[in-house]
Parts: sequence; structure tokens; C-alpha cells
Amino acid sequence: MKMLEHSFDRTEEALGYGKRCMELAPTGGPGYLQTARTYMLVGDMDNTIATINRYLELAILPNEIAMGYYQLAYAEWKAGRLAAGVAGYLKSMTTSPIIYDQARLELEELLNEPEANLLPPDEIDEVLAAHGVVLAPSEEAFDRLLEASAAAVDAGLFVVARSVLAAYCQHRPDDAIVNVLRSLGD
Repeated sequence: MKMLEHSFDRTEEALGYGKRCMELAPTGGPGYLQTARTYMLVGDMDNTIATINRYLELAILPNEIAMGYYQLAYAEWKAGRLAAGVAGYLKSMTTSPIIYDQARLELEELLNEPEANLLPPDEIDEVLAAHGVVLAPSEEAFDRLLEASAAAVDAGLFVVARSVLAAYCQHRPDDAIVNVLRSLGD
């Protein structure tokens, strides 16, 4: 799919592969991000944004979330929603350093637009939500982590349960859940 996304005469094929990846791995991020990128390359920013929002509903890890907001920021910018673009870049940059340098460069370019303004940190989420952007990690993602951890314990897969619960605790360091995490051993 990665090769097909760059071939404009094979866009439909690339989108087909991307959609199939999302069907086969509905909780995995790569299919969503590649599909969004394919939409982006042909200028379909509405489908780009919709696909990234579906991805952000699933994303848990900071690097994944930062990549989602980075791609979303560009799409929002090119769709003419400059405030959402600025907020997306800032959210990406404050979530993880994985794409920080590239996001910063693009944000600087976006801020050259006359109507674009830098946002204070406490307004980033508000602007994103006002534009219909999913705030990641979502409550549903947290619920799925707890369900997956419980299912892993029930199946006797304690290493898996510990890993999943550790991802949960990275965002929600609840004392009771941290004690459960400790009880699962190293």
C-alpha cells in the first residue's frame, strides 16, 4: 500500500488495500494512517480527517497519538481550518517528540498565514473539540484496555495483562489499578 499511495493512477487500489487493512486489523493504526495519507495525497481532506479521527479513537501510545495529530494538522490546514491545524500541530508536539521537528517546521509555515494564530496550551483541546476532532486517548480506548487486561487475566496470560494495564496506567495512574499492575508481577 505504501508504494501504491504515491501512484496517483493507482489511488483506488491503494484505498482498497487501506480499507482492507482497517477491516483486518480494526484496532491497529497503520491501515488508518496509510489510508488517510492516500486520501491526503489526492486532496480529499474531508476523508483524510474522518479517517484520522477514527484512528485517534483507537490510539493509546503517545507516539501513535502524536503521529495522528500531526497528519490531522496538515489536513485541517489544507482544508482551510487554520485554528484546527495550529491546534493539531501543537497537540502533536506536546504529546510526543517523535515528529516534533517536522511539526514545528510546518507550524511555523502555517503561522505565516494572515489568519493563523498561535494558541495558548490550555486552549488546544478546546479548539480541537470545537472542530470535531477526537481527543486521544479516548474514554472508549481506556475501556478497551481494561477489558483486554481482564480478558488476558482470565485466560492466564499475565504478561499480556501486565503490558496492557501498563499502557492504561501510563495515562491514568490510578492507585488501585497500579496495585493490580504490581500484583501481575514482572
